[in-house]
Amino acid sequence: RVWTQVAIEIAGEDGSGLSFVEEARTAAVGRHGAMLVTERKLLPNQEIAVRCKATNKECPARVVGTIRKESQKSF
Repeated sequence: RVWTQVAIEIAGEDGSGLSFVEEARTAAVGRHGAMLVTERKLLPNQEIAVRCKATNKECPARVVGTIRKESQKSF
């Protein structure tokens, strides 16, 4: 795991079925996933799309869980 901040954009549907797109960043990146910092509350098993703003590459992702909250931002 590499502790690095990368500007990303996440997109998906919230619990009410409404679509969202939000700017976020990584806290750590690894071979099989990443730890994201976002203001949106994400739920375990929620499917989202993650797009790297620098490369414009996008991939599907699944939320494993919320680790902690700090100043209203979820990790």
